Amino acid sequence: MYAQSMATLEKREQTPGRVTFRVRWWANDRQRSKSFKDHGDAKRFKAVLEGDMVNGNYLDPKHGTITVAKFVADHAEALVIDVRVSTRNRIDGIYRSHVLPEFGHLPLNAVDARAVAAWVNKMSLSLNASTVRKNVFALRRVLDLAVSYGLIRTNVAAAVRLPAEPKHEQKYLTHSQAWTLAETIPAEFKAMVLVAVFGGLRFGEVTGLQRKHILIETNQIQVCRTLIDLGKGGVTFGPPKTKTSIRTVTVPRSIMLELVAHMDAYTAVGDDALVFTGKRGTAIRRSWFYRMYWLPTVEKAGLSGLRFHDLRHTFVALWVSLGRNAKQVSKAAGHSSVSFTLDRYGHLYESDDAGLADELDAMLSANRTNPANVA
Repeated sequence: MYAQSMATLEKREQTPGRVTFRVRWWANDRQRSKSFKDHGDAKRFKAVLEGDMVNGNYLDPKHGTITVAKFVADHAEALVIDVRVSTRNRIDGIYRSHVLPEFGHLPLNAVDARAVAAWVNKMSLSLNASTVRKNVFALRRVLDLAVSYGLIRTNVAAAVRLPAEPKHEQKYLTHSQAWTLAETIPAEFKAMVLVAVFGGLRFGEVTGLQRKHILIETNQIQVCRTLIDLGKGGVTFGPPKTKTSIRTVTVPRSIMLELVAHMDAYTAVGDDALVFTGKRGTAIRRSWFYRMYWLPTVEKAGLSGLRFHDLRHTFVALWVSLGRNAKQVSKAAGHSSVSFTLDRYGHLYESDDAGLADELDAMLSANRTNPANVA
């Protein structure tokens, strides 16, 4: 956009004792202006404006006058085009409950870093760090899109400091604890626990399984979809968390036999029948399962505080204890990368430097005693 490279700053007395400062400039053969109550703010705006004009980075401030609420409403699909259905619903909820009540009335170009930082501090008084971070990420998504559309110059929320990401303590069950848990939960969910422990499936993956995904002869389970809880919108099914989450898992024969017994007793006929269901044959919603079965079971089994996802951690720990390397574990668990596996579970690969040194010493001693013949 063409803009004249000089702007003017003038002091204006509105009424006795009330002064404003107006910056005026020309752009596209039209005169523009912006008023400020503070002289310093006006000077800074003028300096930035003239610098942008000289560098060819001029952006008409009027472009960012659309409110945050209207921008979100007008571009609802674009804001979530790259995320899963379950994440879309979560982000929509964040906009309604947190972002729009705070910033919805403001023009895009009126949202500043100080306001975002104050919002972060206010939320931190009543919300956990994880929730605060997700709320700010949702706002960043809005401002990023506005930047890409040329409505504002920068995303002022991008550099705002956030509370540290909380680290959940990873819990691992022993082999005997896993079986105790499976024997304690009501019989219709025993195989569900065993598949999570010895197959490493996430909650949505195990509750999304159909008969056709169970390959009995080869002891394999095909993981190719996940159950998505839409809250009041019911449930649906979609692809797993990542591309690498689509996988085929081999389980011990004893676990497959438990799964077969479960399907004989509780699963409807037909390839498309859900393997694990609620009392009326419907898909299992996490909140219902936790309230009705999981929490009472872990209390009874003496495993208070255990999450269903900890069964997946247990799967990884079992594989590591059996000597599987990080690449094998990453593939079996459907992790996004080997580096993720090492970042999350690297501590399980305990270093045995002393043992390695002893083995090297033995090898060197053998070579000194029986030196190789060199032709």
